[in-house]
Amino acid sequence: MPHTEHFTQNSRNDITQPVKHLKVNNNSITDTKEIAHTLGNAIAYNSSTFQSHKTVCERNDIRFPPADNEPYYLPITLTELTDAIRTAHNSSPVSGF
Repeated sequence: MPHTEHFTQNSRNDITQPVKHLKVNNNSITDTKEIAHTLGNAIAYNSSTFQSHKTVCERNDIRFPPADNEPYYLPITLTELTDAIRTAHNSSPVSGF
């Protein structure tokens, strides 16, 4: 994987100076066009590798156990509703709502 070095950053961590060289397999690349080409190839390779992996993984059927017993699927009780209304308060910044 390419490794960038020798760049400066401002206080917001934005890169303010161009990358001066790119180190790939212990070789330094200093030509701007070759740096761009190398980075483009790395992105394209990783993207296509990811897409292939994703396609294979998406063929697998994932089975989740039924979640009918989860508390958030149960009907709300009258006591829960009453408590929720009693503890609610107006949070609108505009009066009259």
